[in-house]
Formats: sequence, C-alpha cells, structure tokens
Amino acid sequence: MTRHTSIADTLLARAQEAPPVVAKELEAAAKKLESYSHAPGDRKAAARITPVLTPTVVDALGEAFIALRRAELEGTDPIWDNEFKQADYAFAALLLASEDPALAAAAAPHLDALVELVPRLHSDHIEHLNYLASADTEQDGRIKAAAAAVIEAQPATLAEQWAEALGLALPREYWTLTLILKLVEPDKEDFTTPRIDAALLADIKNYPGDSTDWNIRIGLVSRNTLGGSRAPASDRGIPLGSYHREDRKGEAIVEGALEPAQTPFDFPRILADLRAAHPELNYDLGKLSVSGGPGRLGSAARKKRLREWLAGDWTPEA
Repeated sequence: MTRHTSIADTLLARAQEAPPVVAKELEAAAKKLESYSHAPGDRKAAARITPVLTPTVVDALGEAFIALRRAELEGTDPIWDNEFKQADYAFAALLLASEDPALAAAAAPHLDALVELVPRLHSDHIEHLNYLASADTEQDGRIKAAAAAVIEAQPATLAEQWAEALGLALPREYWTLTLILKLVEPDKEDFTTPRIDAALLADIKNYPGDSTDWNIRIGLVSRNTLGGSRAPASDRGIPLGSYHREDRKGEAIVEGALEPAQTPFDFPRILADLRAAHPELNYDLGKLSVSGGPGRLGSAARKKRLREWLAGDWTPEA
C-alpha cells in the first residue's frame, strides 16, 4: 500500500529534470531502492545501498526522506510497506554518507533537519532511527542522543518494568528475549520414561516508548498458549490456559488448565502450578536457555538471575 510519493519515485521525478549523467545516477539509486524486499535489518544490511551513493543522490535521498517524514507528521496517513522500507534505506544512506568525506557535506543538512524532527516522531519510528544509528560516529551519536531523550521521557513499557525489576540491565531500546525451559532428558538407555513435549517458553519483545509483546507457551511443537499480550481466547479449539501434551506414541498424556498468565511476571507462577499439577514433570532449571537480540542478551549473569526468579529463590517487586 502506498499513500505518499515514494522516495524512489521522487528520485525518478528529479532525474527527468537533471542532466543525463546526473539522471543516470538518480535512476540507478531509485532502482536500487525498489529492489529491496525488506527494510534493512542492521547497519551491515543497509550498507548495500553504498555503491549508488553520490553527492547528488545523497542530497536527493535526504530531501525525499525529510519530506516524507514531514508529510507523515502533518497528515493523517502513516508510512506503510514500500515507503517504510525505502525510508529506512534513505536514512541509512545519510548516515553512511556522513562517514565519507566526499559525501558528508551532502548529508549534513538533512541529518540536521532530522534531529529537529525526532521529538515529533512516533516512538516506533524513533526506535528504527536508534537501531540503524549504531556506529560510533558523531552523526550517529547525535541521532541516538535525540532518540534517547524522547524515549526517556516516555513511561516505561511492561517489558522494561519487568527487566528492571529483575535487574537484567537491558537498555531502553528495542530488544527481544526468549526463555526456553525444558524437561530433564531421560538417559538414552531409558526406554520407560515418557518423553513428553512440555517445555515452557516465554517471548518478550520491548518496543520502547510504545508497547510490549509477550507470550508464555507450553510445548516446542503444536504449542499451547498459557498467556500473552495478543493471546486469543481459544487456539485450535483449546482455551487459553489449557494444555494437552503427549509423548510420540500418544500414550503418556499431560493435560489440564491453569489460570492464564496476565503479565511476564507470572512465568514463575505458571511453572509452579504445572509442577504442582504434574509432579512427574522435572524441569531442568540448570539448562534454562536465554537468547535475544540485538546483540548477545543471554549473558551468564542474566541467566543466573532468571533461574533464581523461576526457582522462587528471589522475587522482584512487580
């Protein structure tokens, strides 16, 4: 869906009025933008646009990017789909150009304009700027500082409250954590103990200044939802909080219903309720899996704190 003039179309319109050499540069940049199927996932991916950058292209990208952001702020239509992808690449192009002496002058006025716009942008868009401005450069630092000032003025999200209560030392930026708690594996020679898929999983995603997505589930395959920010009342005919797990033969069955989790803080309670209802479920806290991003968020210190929290040895102030 396109609601504004795309950045690529703006470059093509500018090319029609430019000398042949400049027009070719602008057309190549527009073609490059239109070739991307996804927004850049990180700075490395964004660098794919570098080969088409020239002073004229950088200036055109910057002008179109700022115009698109202003149009969004002054109107009622947000940036969607192709516009969103192209806007991220245009912004990344400005940052990359700021590191090149031959291109920095063309990027500077548009980055200045962006710094002035940041306080008016939606938190989701601010976080995209924050995420792509990941290099240790002066211009990246300016953008991150402006973004951080806006985020810090917003109330903490549920994910941030949870992370702070647990002492996880996570930044007020976009991040995602996945916790996987599996059962103790029977010995390979043990053919009598059922191998039931009853692992507990929790996903927590932080959108700073905006919202939190989270869910708690049981099972690595055909999972049953035990709570979540977007959890439906019923999934595949199984009510929220109910579960039915079995071994591969369908002989050993674990089923029941729990009071659904209301927040991520309920994960230890879900674990305790399952243990109480099914003493045969032996969860292996020592092998709690913690992963996330960006970066490596599953540090030894965080895993230790999360294990203590799940074991009930330490209770945060919710």
